[in-house]
Amino acid sequence: MPEWLERKRAYAAYFSEQLADIPFLRLPVFSDRQPSWYAYVMNYDADLANGVPLRSFVKALHAEGLVEVDLPISTGPIHDLPLFTRTHEVLPRLYGGPARRDHGEFPVAEAFYRTAFKIPVWVREQDRSTVEGYVKGIRKVAAAILERPKVFGAQA
Repeated sequence: MPEWLERKRAYAAYFSEQLADIPFLRLPVFSDRQPSWYAYVMNYDADLANGVPLRSFVKALHAEGLVEVDLPISTGPIHDLPLFTRTHEVLPRLYGGPARRDHGEFPVAEAFYRTAFKIPVWVREQDRSTVEGYVKGIRKVAAAILERPKVFGAQA
């Protein structure tokens, strides 16, 4: 396990180094306490991407063969979970009335989720070429978005 974590951390650091200059990607920031890197989650700023929507970016990455790029659908802001939205149903003996939270109550979490996409952080040494291929593909699509946004349907 320590070797796996070390390699995952090295691959995550490689992603951070190689993708840092793409202006419309916000990369994860971490301190000396390293995560285990289940996935490398980035945020996408469509305004800085010449108006190209996140879904168009992901579709172009898939067309490049980067099929592991994913929009997180099975996860989401924790405040949208039934424990917090329908507390009276989840814990009826403790809560009498609805606890529904309104959208917009947690704008930072909601914005993070709306703009997030992720790639795996591979673990094996033989995955190095895959990792390098993902960096190359992301950089290729990013360059196209910056140089030719109309190809992606942007009005820029």
